[in-house]
Amino acid sequence: MRARALLVAALLFGAASCRSAAPQTADGGGATDGGLLDLTTLLTSCSNRRSTHVRGLIGPDVDVRIPCTTSTALPLATVDVEDDGSALWSISLTGDQVFGPRSSTFVACQSNSPLLATAVLGLPDTVGPGATFDAVATVSAEDGSFPTGQVNLHAEVVSPTFTLDRTSIDFGDVLPDQSVSAAATAISEFAQAPAAPASISSGFFHFDPTKGGSIAIAKVRFAAHAPGDYTATWVWTAGLFLAPGCTTTKTIALHARVIAPDGGAIDGGDASADGD
Repeated sequence: MRARALLVAALLFGAASCRSAAPQTADGGGATDGGLLDLTTLLTSCSNRRSTHVRGLIGPDVDVRIPCTTSTALPLATVDVEDDGSALWSISLTGDQVFGPRSSTFVACQSNSPLLATAVLGLPDTVGPGATFDAVATVSAEDGSFPTGQVNLHAEVVSPTFTLDRTSIDFGDVLPDQSVSAAATAISEFAQAPAAPASISSGFFHFDPTKGGSIAIAKVRFAAHAPGDYTATWVWTAGLFLAPGCTTTKTIALHARVIAPDGGAIDGGDASADGD
């Protein structure tokens, strides 16, 4: 049965000036791109007396869906030392090499507890949807302070997915040179591969750039002088990766009708049917 997942940080976690209930990374932040602290450095921040009050929580097993080329941290184990001693423990990984690190050694004590570790899953840009990867992480207490356990890791690569709150926008009747606007919202399943507007097929429609994110809101504007019907296709994408199937595209149909206020012709001639 799977346990609660308490684990978030990466690779190796170092000392803080005082005990904190929050996880700590080796560089004091939450990123996983810092260098590893060596064992000597860790030992100088913790007592060399063996702890007799250690809580080691291992797992749960990890089963994730992940979009192409994404790198993410997968939870493995957390150790909390409740007295003035220290606990020496390690993690080793066997299986597909997209998981790392292959092994790590940790020293936990009150100054850095609770101490948490993850495996890092990094996908090469040639891997497409449908690929799967597996590994097993073995968590061991070198001093026997808690039982050895294993965490099964499974990852499936999928296409980025998102939903749009509309499939069409119709501005209806618009006066010549009148500017009108509307907004569309995309909600992405994966924050690592957010959707964003990419292009519009007509020069009479324009969209404002958006920074994206899991929820992206973008505004589209229309204005034209000559009477007539104007249509366009507004393209949204998520992904833009190299491997086939790693980009997801959706469209919103756009329409507006420019009408002459007096029902007659406007200087400039008839409008093009497609707005080009």
